[in-house]
Amino acid sequence: MNGNSTLNESHTSFDEFFNSELPDIIAQKVVQQLYPLLQGQSISDSEIADLIYKQDAMKKYHFSASTAQKWQQRKIITPYKLGKKVWYKESELRQAIGIAPPNIKL
Repeated sequence: MNGNSTLNESHTSFDEFFNSELPDIIAQKVVQQLYPLLQGQSISDSEIADLIYKQDAMKKYHFSASTAQKWQQRKIITPYKLGKKVWYKESELRQAIGIAPPNIKL
């Protein structure tokens, strides 16, 4: 039983780490890599932390590339380009689709 208990405790610790700390660690690393590339695009540190990759945003918020294009043309969202990849501010996307900002609990 002790072997199973230890395994379950390790599994729980991994799940806790994966669900709580790992996303923050990854976000920090991404921001560190993106910051030098985005400095010339007039975006602040807090705005960089708010960025989401276009493909991830489309999956998360269930919108199409054509919808993103329309929002860009109407100046509802601003694209930030890094090479061939496009990033958006998640706060702008949430406003565009009518979801409260992340700091407001629904």
